[in-house]
Amino acid sequence: MQNNKIEEKIAKLEISIKKNHDLEEIVSNLSLKEKCNAPKKITNKISKLQTSYQNANSDKAKEKVVLKFENYKNKLIYNYKKNISKARMLIKRYQNIKKWNELDDNTKQERKTDLSFYQTDTSSYWLTLSIIAFDVIYLLTMLSIMEKNFWIGIFILSNIGFLLFLFTAAIKLKNYIKLFSYLLLVFGLYCCLRISVVIPLIMKINIYSSTVSFFNKFLILFSNIYGIIISLYVGINSYLKIRRQEKYLKDGKISFKQMSK
Repeated sequence: MQNNKIEEKIAKLEISIKKNHDLEEIVSNLSLKEKCNAPKKITNKISKLQTSYQNANSDKAKEKVVLKFENYKNKLIYNYKKNISKARMLIKRYQNIKKWNELDDNTKQERKTDLSFYQTDTSSYWLTLSIIAFDVIYLLTMLSIMEKNFWIGIFILSNIGFLLFLFTAAIKLKNYIKLFSYLLLVFGLYCCLRISVVIPLIMKINIYSSTVSFFNKFLILFSNIYGIIISLYVGINSYLKIRRQEKYLKDGKISFKQMSK
């Protein structure tokens, strides 16, 4: 958005604020006993209420008209104040956009980088949670094809441990804890070993056997491959983000005190 257009919008909003202020003041001074000096729409409504008030036969009837009048007046004042508040928010927003447009490209890039340090790493968080979802699929699929022996107990307990680890890692990576970027890389490497060594050689399970359905084979392989790729990606990506953050801290561009605000 060009700054000239922004200035035009700000000017229109300032006119709108003044108009609403004036209307608010007029409505605040309205009375059932005095002539209404307001826009036509309001004047027509007030005139009807004034007529009803004058034609009221009892104090109770007059009180009802007065109540309607006060409610109508308060509603108008509320709407004017609401319009003023919205206009002021928009002016502030346009002023910020204008200031941003006036910055050079290098300063803009620095500001964007600075802002990233005040945001949690949500991408790493959700990707790690997605690994949990596929690991649960892997666990259930493996249990459906495994023979009933002592490996089932070890398999279930170890995978529950991995699921708890992944959930902890998701939370820690969201808050830029470097140790868990290393641990997620290790988990990615473990997934490589799991599909190539642990399952076929240690657990003696042949997932390529004709007794295993194609769908189960696909789920087991896809879950592990997904775990490998996403674990390595998140681990490396999170590590690079944390390293950049540490560099900024070392250079004094940001401080822990600023980041805690």
